[in-house]
Amino acid sequence: MTLNMIQVTYTSPQNILFCYYKVLTAGPQCFACSSIPRLEFCDYFTQCEEGEKCYVQKIRTHNGHDKYTSGCVNNQSCSLDTNFHGSFGELSPYGQVTCVECCDGDMCNNQGCGDTGPPTRESRGPYCYQCQHMPDPSYCERLTICDSNEVCSIDETVSFGHQFSSGCRRKGECLHEGLLVGRDTHNLTRSFNLCHKCCSEDFCNQDCQDHKPQQEMVSWNVWSPWSECSTSIGVQIRNRSCTNSKGVVQSQGCEGVPKEERNCSRLCSGCVELYNSGTRDSGVYTIAPPGHQPLKVVCNMTDGGGWTVLQHRYDGSVTFNRTWTDYVTGFGDLHGDFWFGLENIHMLTSQGVQVIIDMITITGKSIRYSYDHFEVKDASTSYQLSVSNDTSVYGRREQRLEYNNGHIFSTPDRPDEHKCSSHGSGWWFKYCTYFNINGIIGLVESDYGLAIRDGVMDVLLNETIMKVR
Repeated sequence: MTLNMIQVTYTSPQNILFCYYKVLTAGPQCFACSSIPRLEFCDYFTQCEEGEKCYVQKIRTHNGHDKYTSGCVNNQSCSLDTNFHGSFGELSPYGQVTCVECCDGDMCNNQGCGDTGPPTRESRGPYCYQCQHMPDPSYCERLTICDSNEVCSIDETVSFGHQFSSGCRRKGECLHEGLLVGRDTHNLTRSFNLCHKCCSEDFCNQDCQDHKPQQEMVSWNVWSPWSECSTSIGVQIRNRSCTNSKGVVQSQGCEGVPKEERNCSRLCSGCVELYNSGTRDSGVYTIAPPGHQPLKVVCNMTDGGGWTVLQHRYDGSVTFNRTWTDYVTGFGDLHGDFWFGLENIHMLTSQGVQVIIDMITITGKSIRYSYDHFEVKDASTSYQLSVSNDTSVYGRREQRLEYNNGHIFSTPDRPDEHKCSSHGSGWWFKYCTYFNINGIIGLVESDYGLAIRDGVMDVLLNETIMKVR
């Protein structure tokens, strides 16, 4: 891959991603992401128009981190014989431009400007297109890197309409050791496979062509949900059935067992019960809230113990510029930066709980907001915030969380009345806000950045944690 230096102007993700119907000529396909810490984290691509190349831009944020933006750029800009080094130091919305490079070829901009990109192909699985329920494979604009034991797959099914689904699949499934033939493996609705394809090269599952029809075979259906925990014997049970390619239940033919049991007597209902049972180490635990399936949570055992962590940011590895769906279901890594998900937060707080929000500024100063009542209402209210009984000891009362009381949650793709969330984060915005623990890293602005209003000044935050009990 040959990289040439160019001068470009920062382009937002909304301008990078072209509408499918607009792309009529054959430019390259390019990775297209905004302000990511490493180029291998980019999971979107775009189809460039004729006369365009792929590019990478590196920005040094106000917080001293390097962030990358990628997408398409005009060929003429790449070939200009000008000394653009004078543009280094130019400010973008995310920080200071330090490098811009462009390259020829499909998906060539997953490295550049000093970033080496993903691991070599020998140490990872393939890049795969990853989308669900598409009327045509060309609608897919998402990518993922599979694990080393996975390959790419794409399925063509008929279920409430003709549709395609693509992504990663374990090699064993593609060898028919567990593939659900004749039924859609991505959901439980009744569907019939017209085409199934597995392949192991990068970007090989963009279509479902060159496929031979499946032979008649038997395979396991998906597991049923775990049953409720039996208090008498302390176990949960789940079942699955063996079916043939027509979806007919078989009495035999599948390897393995149709029924599984697991011990559930030791699953606590929450972090408080864990603490009361003697657990003193903070970490990731599996709990079983009453009336809900078991789930993994981060339990914080400081401050009297039994706290469930709803949000944590400390290394900047996860972008919080996310969609409504992401904020509802949750995202990130429970061992690192994450958002627990509005639906889970509603489940944990629907009866009203205590909340603590701890923040550390870029200078190392600790700030704590705390409330004796915190509740997030259900989806029908857009997860409206209810917070009261302020017990904080720092800052002005009118600049803390209670300022946002009564307001709904908003995201960039589902903005609030004053368009505060459209700047790149989800939060309970009023007339924007006085602090934003989900804001853009390195942006010294309490409305939109990972920052807090300290009296009359906005101060950058370096770490945040939000926990309830």
